Amino acid sequence: MSPSNVSLDKAAIIKKIPLFADLSAGARKLIQEKSYIAEYRKDHILYREGDPPSSFYCIITGRVNVFVKTPSGSERTLINLHRGDYVGIISLLTNEPHSASIRIINDALILRIDKGNFNALLKEIPQLAIKLSQSLSRRLKKKDAGPKAIFESTIISVFGLAKKAGRTM
Repeated sequence: MSPSNVSLDKAAIIKKIPLFADLSAGARKLIQEKSYIAEYRKDHILYREGDPPSSFYCIITGRVNVFVKTPSGSERTLINLHRGDYVGIISLLTNEPHSASIRIINDALILRIDKGNFNALLKEIPQLAIKLSQSLSRRLKKKDAGPKAIFESTIISVFGLAKKAGRTM
């Protein structure tokens, strides 16, 4: 099934997406020009684990499931995402295949920026590159966050009241 393109007020939608909201009006206009909104139906696969990167996807409405195949062939859900979340960024930046698959959980509108336009936007809007870097850093920090341990050291001191006590032991 291929996505159907949708005509909506992209300017208003882009302004409400947290990733783009703080950008200048000119930057948002560039994003508007280099993106399109597509409608996807329930169970549509945006991309599969191992596919080459092709687009940046930002969820406008609906929900998506991020999953991987286990060695036994079953699917393991990593996370479910919703409005304002985005996928495809790591593969686009590294130019490596996708590490997970994306399935539409319920009918969704997705703002999509194809690879060439995405790279052009990063060059034209440095603030967008910074925001994406910050977001990826937070993701990595959450991924690596485990139970925190307090580092402590033990100091032992020996004191004796008698002369020469503690010097030979």
